[in-house]
Amino acid sequence: MEIFQEAIEQKFVFPLGQAEAVRDWMEFRFARDPAHYLGEIRSVYFDTPSLHLLEEKRNSDYQKTKVRLRWYESPDAQPSGPVTCYLEVKRKSGAVRRKGRQAVSLPAETLEGDLFGNPRIWELAARAFELDYFPPGTLVPVAEIRYRRFRYVDPETGSRLSLDTGIRCLRANLDLFNLNPPVHLDCGVLEQKGPSRFLLASQAPIAALLHKRAFSKYAECLEGLLQPTSKGIK
Repeated sequence: MEIFQEAIEQKFVFPLGQAEAVRDWMEFRFARDPAHYLGEIRSVYFDTPSLHLLEEKRNSDYQKTKVRLRWYESPDAQPSGPVTCYLEVKRKSGAVRRKGRQAVSLPAETLEGDLFGNPRIWELAARAFELDYFPPGTLVPVAEIRYRRFRYVDPETGSRLSLDTGIRCLRANLDLFNLNPPVHLDCGVLEQKGPSRFLLASQAPIAALLHKRAFSKYAECLEGLLQPTSKGIK
């Protein structure tokens, strides 16, 4: 089944050392997401061999696209058997986000094995057209990125808030990069999805810690693989 979602998405970056201060305020001010409060998110990103989608981000193109295979783990998960994953195409026009997703079932051993040499993973990229996306070239698996996400809801506006920390790339297609993983980002990200194009007024007490940016976990991690001295990479 294909699902399409559209929303205004804003991202605010903060130093990793301020993560606890930001989370303390979120816990005080907002409601925890009742269905999915805490979990680990893992994604395999696809791009062309020339990294066309990364170049869209580097060039600050108004229209930007990400193609990924995403799955979720609970804090105590020990996956075995089939895992429900989602093939996603995420497109942004300015701050407006449109995401299509399609459920895919894969064996746990496939996800823990060679992501970049497995024909099953490669075949999934070819299905992006089913989500109404026709890439500028052949898509290949490029990198796996992981992070921990805390989810909240603002009762006043209905906005959904995600706090992401521990952003890292542990595996990558080594035919494409100058440096082997891991790459760890020294920042966290607060994502706000809802009707507003601005930081919620209820975030005023921590506004000094948050810096609005067109931030991409995929792009930042890849910069660390292509240019190891990039700011924000360690």
